[in-house]
Amino acid sequence: GEEEDDLNSSPVVVTESIVLEATGEEDCNSVTQLILRSRRVVYLEAACVAQLCNLTSLSLSHNRVSSLAGMDFGALTELNLNFNAVASLEGLVAPHLARLFLSSNQLADGALQGLASNFPKLASLCLFRNAFHDLDNALAEVQQLSKLRELDLDGNP
Repeated sequence: GEEEDDLNSSPVVVTESIVLEATGEEDCNSVTQLILRSRRVVYLEAACVAQLCNLTSLSLSHNRVSSLAGMDFGALTELNLNFNAVASLEGLVAPHLARLFLSSNQLADGALQGLASNFPKLASLCLFRNAFHDLDNALAEVQQLSKLRELDLDGNP
């Protein structure tokens, strides 16, 4: 029994085969929506990300994602990373992103720097329960988002 438990809690790197199994598609190019909730995901393999060129919606909520390095999605419009360990948006490339959900992560002051230039189309941003202390600074960054319609900054210290 004990080894089995260790196996069950080991982190998961998302590969092409995991994507195909989760979506039922024959190749990653066909995948437009990917939902991998509560799967102990830490990151997506670079080769896999490169194949997901038509992905518009990605949900990785309730996982163990801490870094967004290499997350380069040309078509992505919606990203759900609620309940992870994300402390920085560095590495996330998604020029068409309109909806970004980052509730219950570890984002802190300074993490929103460059938000408007990196995600000019952002209309909905959820930052509920993170670690922002300087809300004025966070709001200053967010106010540069000309398309923003929804913002949730509740539950920050």
